[in-house]
Amino acid sequence: MNVHIEARHMKNNIYMTPNFIKEINNKEFLLPSFSYYNCDNGDLSCLENSTGIKFDFFSFSKENGISDKNDTASFASDYSKKVIAEYQKTKMFGILSNSKIGNCIIFFPTRDYFIAYVPKSGIIHNNYWNERFIESNKVETNWYAGIYN
Repeated sequence: MNVHIEARHMKNNIYMTPNFIKEINNKEFLLPSFSYYNCDNGDLSCLENSTGIKFDFFSFSKENGISDKNDTASFASDYSKKVIAEYQKTKMFGILSNSKIGNCIIFFPTRDYFIAYVPKSGIIHNNYWNERFIESNKVETNWYAGIYN
């Protein structure tokens, strides 16, 4: 998955996030939620005016095998829209998965609580999370839960 999404606020009982980080080949890409800024999907002018950020859609798309510059904004905005839609379906405050932590996915139903899936083959590189994925926090095979501080 290799993604980091964290809500900023709730709207109509749905967590909203302005952007998220997607990791590909150990490179992190900041991708926006167009709808958060009331921009049409792919409307880069609206996005840049709303955020003041110039997102690197070309490099992100290139890492995904899209090399035609004319297709990069469309590809990246469609990808972002799909990720945000799936994120909102989870009803989670946040989701974290990246190579710095290791082979797992961590869900945050609230800012202070985590639920994590660590496959049997999961290797965790991060000391903080290694200390949380212990038997006393195990709720089921490969699943852990606890306080996040």
